[in-house]
Amino acid sequence: MNEAVRPGPRSPLARPPRVLRDAPLEPTATGRALRGRGPLGLAPVALAALGLLPSGCAAVFKAEPLVPRLYEPRASEAPAPAPPRTPGLSLRLRTVEGADHLREQQAYRVGPNELRLYEVVLWTEKPAEYLRRALAQELFERRGLRRVRGARAATLEAELVAFEEVRSPEPGVRLEAVFVLWSDEEALWEATLRVERGLPEGEDRHARVAEALGAALREVAAQAAEAVQAALRRRGS
Repeated sequence: MNEAVRPGPRSPLARPPRVLRDAPLEPTATGRALRGRGPLGLAPVALAALGLLPSGCAAVFKAEPLVPRLYEPRASEAPAPAPPRTPGLSLRLRTVEGADHLREQQAYRVGPNELRLYEVVLWTEKPAEYLRRALAQELFERRGLRRVRGARAATLEAELVAFEEVRSPEPGVRLEAVFVLWSDEEALWEATLRVERGLPEGEDRHARVAEALGAALREVAAQAAEAVQAALRRRGS
């Protein structure tokens, strides 16, 4: 009579493996801070502004576009009465140069040795062009000097070296320009003129800066024209 063979205890190796599932981990403080951020730990809006996201991603995150704001330095105050016209004086006005940093981006000073540029706050033209136009208006339209192009005529050269907003100690603006009046190989007059003005009243800070610099342009042009007239009269006497 055959006895039934009873199975012995199963070997642990024969048991099916248990599937272990990790419990969800609580996010760390760093993980919570970076949730919803992209590469480099920056928010999508910041990445889009830096140009680090493809255009499609920027659209998904609905980043606000950076819209340039353009200003023109025009003074609202009425100009001073026109000075007496001086017929018989001739002058050649050269192209006004500008310092390398004076381009379309508006500059603002944060310290004695530090300037910064706004990214999307712009001038409609390079600031040196504003000074050239202010000089031409003051010399030829208001004072009546005769404008000539000949190389032998007395020639006014100018370089704009400062055209900026000043943050401290008091909010204001600063304009500085270097002038040289030549006759043949001789300098009849040369000077560095600086005008500093406070900001007018208003809500738009950049509009107030533009208005103050417009007034500074008019003031420095009048100072330069007065000196040029006096030097040309001395040469003719």
